[in-house]
Amino acid sequence: PFANKLEVFDRFLHANDTHWLPGAEGMSTLPFPGIRIAVYVDEVVAGQLPPPLAGAVDESLFQNGPACGRSGFFVGKGIDGKKAEAEAGKGSQEFGNHDLDIEGETGNMIPSPSKPIFFMTDSQESMMKRRTFVGFGLAAALAPGATKSKSPNGKLNMGIIGSGGRGGANLGGVSKENIHTLCDVNRNTLAAVKKRFPNAKTTTDWREVVADPEIDAVVISTADHHHAPASIAAMRAGKHVYCEKPLAHTVQEARWMQEEYAKQKDKIATQMGTQIHANGSYRRAVELIRAGAIGKVKEAHVWCSRSIRGVNPVVLPEQPVPDFFDWDVWLGPASMRPYNEGYWKGGNLNWNRRWEFGNGVPGDMGSHLIDLAWWALDLRHPLRISSEGPEPDAVAAAPWQEITWDHPGDLKVKWYHGPEGMKRRNDLLQPLVGKDTKINRWGIGVAFLGSDGILVSDYGKNVLSPGAKFKDYKKPEQSIPPSAGHYNEWLKACRGEGKTLCNFDYSGTLIEHNLLGNVAHRAGMTLEWDAEKFRIANDKAVNRYLTKDYRKGWAING
Repeated sequence: PFANKLEVFDRFLHANDTHWLPGAEGMSTLPFPGIRIAVYVDEVVAGQLPPPLAGAVDESLFQNGPACGRSGFFVGKGIDGKKAEAEAGKGSQEFGNHDLDIEGETGNMIPSPSKPIFFMTDSQESMMKRRTFVGFGLAAALAPGATKSKSPNGKLNMGIIGSGGRGGANLGGVSKENIHTLCDVNRNTLAAVKKRFPNAKTTTDWREVVADPEIDAVVISTADHHHAPASIAAMRAGKHVYCEKPLAHTVQEARWMQEEYAKQKDKIATQMGTQIHANGSYRRAVELIRAGAIGKVKEAHVWCSRSIRGVNPVVLPEQPVPDFFDWDVWLGPASMRPYNEGYWKGGNLNWNRRWEFGNGVPGDMGSHLIDLAWWALDLRHPLRISSEGPEPDAVAAAPWQEITWDHPGDLKVKWYHGPEGMKRRNDLLQPLVGKDTKINRWGIGVAFLGSDGILVSDYGKNVLSPGAKFKDYKKPEQSIPPSAGHYNEWLKACRGEGKTLCNFDYSGTLIEHNLLGNVAHRAGMTLEWDAEKFRIANDKAVNRYLTKDYRKGWAING
């Protein structure tokens, strides 16, 4: 099985002291001496990866666009880049590429040779033991009203909050700027990354980063429970902010993020790390919906096959705190407890299971996938939210859910995850699309149900149904321009050049919406949502799930 072979790769990683590297065009490479490897991973398969692969992969493979609609891999020894590229695509018609306009499952989806998935020459073998990242530098002049860099060479002084795993991928996106400060609770990670940036300062506490007046912009790639505190502190300090998804840990934090950004929006640039928003396939789907290809949309069904492992035991036995780890800062706003590496080790797919640190699959993957419906349908605040799933757990996120958000205009958004969620999705959608596509082959996706047809989309392809009806359909003109790249879009906005599409107003409302689905699950009831007054109107007691308690010294004040 695919996952078993990745476990072999994982052991090989440790044996050879090498790392996963985000490669060109959103793919991943594993640089072992004498070996060329191209790996295709979507976020569903990323959910099956063993640590530390999961933390390194996750959505970091999608910096400029979709990596693929399915997953597979190719391993070859002593093979040149072009041959590796060709072999990796051979025999597969379901690998997407953001340069291709794919509307069906049977199109030619083999990546274009002009955009290599993977390429590493022999001259690069000297870099085998060194972690490298794709960088997106800018050489643009300052625009009127733009932030003047405090760096003497005109580059932005960047503070990197979270430097390994997901943070390492985000660091790659801004690495052509001046990396002023590296921050990570793991001192071993700091030492490793500092080898690439020897002039960078280091710290384990992000509060030192946001307080430094020399820093122009911060990139936040922490566990979810630090996202809003660090972002709000940085915005109040007048810094540009790129924050990983989800933007907040609670519904209240999502609203605070919107409010703080509204105060600062003429002075700072913000972006949430939903890299897929920059890809061409999402843009084409939005254009199809806005052009009325399937008529008036009444429902959007969104899904991810990923599930959540149970949390057992809830309280882990105490272990000595290692010298390299800043346990107090990692806990941050969460309550203090004896150290155990089991709370954090393994990254997002571990700590995200616990309500104290994460928000399960809807908070994580919902940020990427519901984004498409949010954008295409120009959504804002729901009126009513319900959730079906297992009995709520006070500690752990749900292994499966079916969430429904009722929006104005009799429009519904539905979310499914986990095995039971996939069964429900398939039972509903497969009869509607007939032979046009096999819904079970879509590990992630969005199905728009319209009065005149159906559009099924994911990161790399769009399928219109019924197929016979749309056989001669003329696609609308491309009205949404290509992205400069998700990181570049933010970096340009930091310099006063244009706006970001996933700023903290747009993404703040999206995350507020998504996290209300978890509130409905935890409360075990349908919520009547009063967005204007920011309250659950039909049960005052349930409002406690909108926020949380903060440990002393970590509260968001104001």
